[in-house]
Amino acid sequence: QNDPSGGYQICRTNFRALLDADEVHIWYDESSNGSKFDMGGVFMLHMLGFRKKVVIANDGLILAEPKKKSFLRVMRHLAQLQD
Repeated sequence: QNDPSGGYQICRTNFRALLDADEVHIWYDESSNGSKFDMGGVFMLHMLGFRKKVVIANDGLILAEPKKKSFLRVMRHLAQLQD
């Protein structure tokens, strides 16, 4: 992605899309800073009262340590709130 602002415009555009969406699909990748930013945006929107249906697109392909805190566990929690 080419962004002369150093990533600001990409983050702004992606967050705007999160805000406008009724449903958010996350492709979880622990090593991706962009994914972490998007997950933080979803969490912030939830905290501000913008309830979005959360779907973890690759949930069946990943495992999380049961007692370890992680972005994955937070996203799984938000996804379960919609069930």
